[in-house]
Amino acid sequence: MVKFLTFIGLMYYLSLLPGYPPINKKSISSVDERESIVQQANIVQSKREILDNKEDKKQGQSTMISANNSVRFKKIITMPWDKNSGIPELFVGNAQTSIMTSKVPRRMRAPVSMRITPWGGIDILAYNPAYSQGVGTNLYRFSPEGKLVSSVKINPPSGVKNGWRILDFLRDRDGNIYLIENYQTSEITQNYLRKLTPEGQPIWERSGAFNSKNIDINKLEGDFQQLLIDENSNPYLAATEYTGLVVRINSENGSLEPYGEWGEWTGEVFMDGKGKIYYVRYLPEKQTRCWTKYDPSLKKETLVNCDRNLYGVLAAPIGVDGQERGYGVSGMSISRIDNKSLTWQEKIDNIVLSDGDSTIYTSHFHRLDSGGEINVQHWENNGLLTKEIKLSIPANILPEGREIGRLAYLDSEGNYYIYAGETSREDGTLIVYSPEGVIKEQEKPAPDIHLQEYRLQGSRYWGVDLEGNIYLPLLGEKGFHVIKMNPQ
Repeated sequence: MVKFLTFIGLMYYLSLLPGYPPINKKSISSVDERESIVQQANIVQSKREILDNKEDKKQGQSTMISANNSVRFKKIITMPWDKNSGIPELFVGNAQTSIMTSKVPRRMRAPVSMRITPWGGIDILAYNPAYSQGVGTNLYRFSPEGKLVSSVKINPPSGVKNGWRILDFLRDRDGNIYLIENYQTSEITQNYLRKLTPEGQPIWERSGAFNSKNIDINKLEGDFQQLLIDENSNPYLAATEYTGLVVRINSENGSLEPYGEWGEWTGEVFMDGKGKIYYVRYLPEKQTRCWTKYDPSLKKETLVNCDRNLYGVLAAPIGVDGQERGYGVSGMSISRIDNKSLTWQEKIDNIVLSDGDSTIYTSHFHRLDSGGEINVQHWENNGLLTKEIKLSIPANILPEGREIGRLAYLDSEGNYYIYAGETSREDGTLIVYSPEGVIKEQEKPAPDIHLQEYRLQGSRYWGVDLEGNIYLPLLGEKGFHVIKMNPQ
């Protein structure tokens, strides 16, 4: 029993990391819900002109890069951890431990939910009451440029926070708020679908019994976890925990109207600006996954791309753009899918910012035959890549079964801090590298290492707009950030 609880705790911890599937969230198909085959895809290679002035060090290699980049990163939102003037800082428990291990349990910052509208607006929910009943829940509205437009407090439908969960949220162009929620008492769990004014005042409310086995749209009975919206501000409710079904929400009174139904299927869906629905369908006879489009006006399903090389990428889709291209995450790679192939891919497992420096640092890990290597890239806030450096991780820190290494933070002198080798039973090692990539020291970190480091939230929290920009939520030591990644 103890070992089982330890395993469950570890899985929850991993679900918060980029590249790992979330707990309690269905995969893209009930047929292959727990499969995880990652295949190497044929990718149109990024073109990066590398200058000849390379500088090699004993344990690190740095390369100066020209401005011809295939992707750009830009910080567009920063909010301090402050319950009055910013976002309240909340924590969740980390992987469970037992009497069989001497590892001290750590805490991690609670993830922050984010939604990207078809017109490029950014909505941030801080915090979901599932993580804390003692802090107010606020919804922040930002412009596409990252400017704070408004902040509103969200109150529970019953007036009591205990047992209240916000499952999904969105805003229309006028700033009105739509919420799909659960409220659980000791006897029953109730669904709520609500529309609020931009100031958080109720306009209408619908409720129905939660039911994990049966669905009745007219009574709002079932298990609903996802809201959608098109570019004309028409809201929709997905009922895809049971079958391929999306209904339109009447914005005037909350009644639900038939919209799209495509038969036996369960999972997460996405919507483009025109109201077309996208998802991943598994074809068991071909053992492959397909990026799939459903057009409600034609009642027609189209398999856009069924290349077997996309199998791993389509295990974790994150969105669709205005050109019907899908976006997915496999391990540490973010990919874009059109009707023929992968047209772009970027590897990234963490992002770090530095005080007093506008540079954005991204990293990705490679396991080698002996040890590992982290490639760190330096991006100016205008989006241009200016430098890359490779940091070698000694083999004794990364034995078989250990967690990958990750860039954790930089100090004021430009030293790199890598955290590597953590398991459910042992802490990892903090490795300090000079700006040239030479190891200066190694030490077992304090239990609060995750409070010092920057951590890119898992892909379930990312967003994609209709232009194909990807929005990455980042938890930092002093605040919350949103990084906008623009594939060129």
